[in-house]
Amino acid sequence: MSYSYALALSLLLVLFSQLDANVETHHLPQEWGNQLAYNVSVPNNYSSRTDWPLLLYFHGNGGQGSNGQNKPPASSLWKEKVVMLAPQASLNNTWWKKDQRIAAKAILDHELARLNVDPNKIIIVGQSMGGYGSFLFANDYPEVPCAVAPISGGWGNFNSGRPATSGYPDDMSPLDHIPYWIFHGNNDTTVRIGCSQQAYEMMTADGIHTKFTTYLNQAHHPRNHIYDSQMFYDWAFAQEKNTPHNFQLSIEIDGVTSVAGYFESGSAVSITSRQADRVNGEFFYGWSTTSEVHYEDGGGPKITVSYPSQNLGAFDNPKSQTTQFIMGSSDVRITANYRLLPNVDVSLSRTDSEPIVQLNYQNSEDLKMQRSYDLVTWTDMPIPGPPYTEEVDQKKFFRLQILD
Repeated sequence: MSYSYALALSLLLVLFSQLDANVETHHLPQEWGNQLAYNVSVPNNYSSRTDWPLLLYFHGNGGQGSNGQNKPPASSLWKEKVVMLAPQASLNNTWWKKDQRIAAKAILDHELARLNVDPNKIIIVGQSMGGYGSFLFANDYPEVPCAVAPISGGWGNFNSGRPATSGYPDDMSPLDHIPYWIFHGNNDTTVRIGCSQQAYEMMTADGIHTKFTTYLNQAHHPRNHIYDSQMFYDWAFAQEKNTPHNFQLSIEIDGVTSVAGYFESGSAVSITSRQADRVNGEFFYGWSTTSEVHYEDGGGPKITVSYPSQNLGAFDNPKSQTTQFIMGSSDVRITANYRLLPNVDVSLSRTDSEPIVQLNYQNSEDLKMQRSYDLVTWTDMPIPGPPYTEEVDQKKFFRLQILD
């Protein structure tokens, strides 16, 4: 075996052993004809599967160079859940320059041919200048991403960190298959929140399904929490390239909200709520829907809005505690509603003939008053509502019946 062949073989073995040891591999320009430097990071158990999601990361201004060491803020989540690929813009260049994005695409194509990743699970993220870059790269190559998450950025030109005056596409229809989740700090003075607000409003007006989360106290740095949020990855991994969107279904019971999952429009999802506390006069009032996204992390107060769809889905039986929910074309929160039975005030009086009973109670479309003479057979009382009086000519019983 020649020395050169043995050296090449040993380098190859080192490369694969590194890939299996959760290390970063820093690639310098012109290693294989690449114009830009870039970084590759793989999970601990990289060799255990061949379909890892790929996180394509665009750095912010100041990350330019040629050492290939850029990466998202430290988080065990992205290090364990995805293969991370981070191209590095060259010195004195930005992601606004098309040639830098073309060079990033060449790196992506090269690595897709050698890494154990699923080409249908490419998530594009970027922060600050990279937030702009994530919008622009997805517009250049709409066939690439399954999801895009711009952070603290905007669409179009930088315009000193204010809403763009140019650069928004005339035709967004090639992007209508891509779900976006935009993040921004409301008190950001580097890139104003109006930049993301402008992007959200233009994209939703063009029918692009977009979420928009505003952090109330993170300025230009909500990124530190997003990469460490399980819900961000749950949303991203639920999407797949060139397929219908998967929308979030969350369920609120007794003021506590949990995410049931992500489903395509038209999917039937079995839902159930707890039993009503009948002993204390509680009854199930039915299900209701609200267009809303549930999102949690350690980033403090935040507000999330989503694409304003009118189709929030439907229930097979909204009055049943166990039923089917048919997903609409929106992120939706469904709420299990309970109420307490109203108190019934009973009073007796007497006229010249028979005693009179008067019933006072809170009327409701979910309740009806019934009477019985034997506690076995009950009949509805043909009355419009309380108060109600009638003569008592014999023993009678009354009850409020909950309507199904």
